[in-house]
Amino acid sequence: MTAVSSRKAGRPTSAETQAIVRAILATAARHFLQKGFAATSFDEIAAECRLSRSGLYARFPNKSALFAATCLALVEAFYAETMSKADETAPFELALGQLAKAILGMVAEGRGRTIYRILVQEAQHAAELEASVRSVWTLYHDHASAFFARRMAAGEIPPGDPDETASMFLDLILSQMNMHHIMGLELPPARELYARNEQVLAMFAQHLRGSPARR
Repeated sequence: MTAVSSRKAGRPTSAETQAIVRAILATAARHFLQKGFAATSFDEIAAECRLSRSGLYARFPNKSALFAATCLALVEAFYAETMSKADETAPFELALGQLAKAILGMVAEGRGRTIYRILVQEAQHAAELEASVRSVWTLYHDHASAFFARRMAAGEIPPGDPDETASMFLDLILSQMNMHHIMGLELPPARELYARNEQVLAMFAQHLRGSPARR
């Protein structure tokens, strides 16, 4: 059982509130990953975190909102861990591959793959999950845009609109997953997704360096 606070009375401090939310999200992640969305119980999560049902509802109004927050927390943690290993000084093509692998890995490997599957199944049924998908997309896009802005400023690729370039980049590397989702197919193994994207990324890098519109 996960205890979220040792305070007996009074309002929790800001630090305690953050600790409570982290404990709830960690507990919820375990339940969602093990049981899926439908079989996960709001009451079980509250009990394990030693919260009343109303105490959990005060922080998350329904199970969809809790799942959305859980998804975003998992993605942000995975992203931070993966990108901390990226070499910002690497040549452009290598750094581009590292960025693509970090983004794909969040939905193609381990817990991320399971969360992606649940999101795809449930997003159409709840506005909170649609918002979570948009938040994840924004996280990807903002980091990619900053990456391209730095590389443009360094003269590695011709000047352009980093936001537009980021959108094009994400559309390219995520197109395979979108296609499988539309067709109702299981995602291929992560290594297969990475291999398929190598050629796409090589052509994209060539486009950025040599597109007449960018000269």
